Amino acid sequence: MEIIHPLEEGVSNIGGVNVVNGPHNDRDRKRSIVRIMNDDGQCVMRSIIVSWASARKISNAEWNVKTNSLSGTCVDKALEIQLVSEHLYKDLTNANRKEQKQMVNKVLSLCGFQPDYIPTINDLESIESILETGIYVISSTCYNKIRRTHRSLFCSNL
Repeated sequence: MEIIHPLEEGVSNIGGVNVVNGPHNDRDRKRSIVRIMNDDGQCVMRSIIVSWASARKISNAEWNVKTNSLSGTCVDKALEIQLVSEHLYKDLTNANRKEQKQMVNKVLSLCGFQPDYIPTINDLESIESILETGIYVISSTCYNKIRRTHRSLFCSNL
């Protein structure tokens, strides 16, 4: 649970209370949090892609060995081998780079959707199939209960 507490600017922790708002907040300092910045309504797909890439990250050297004989873009190669280089992961987490949008469009296309389609909870099974992973949906409005679990076929991948 995060506690919102008004503290002086520049102070991030007083008496064990973490700052969650303001210029020096704990969310901004965490490296495990990726901000999904977009204006296309694809924040869910973008977050799925970034999470998937984080779990499938390999070294750039290993990437080069695995993709040396493959053609296509880095996005195409990543979806083909179901792995992501450290370099591509960094690009996917940067909102100003084109790779995040390209990966979203490619996955939507492979699922049979138009690039501007905004998936619903009912579309997650096809996305899971393309990414060969499972997606859990947890509802914060229902006391963090799991509202949907992934297909059991991919349990070993998590």
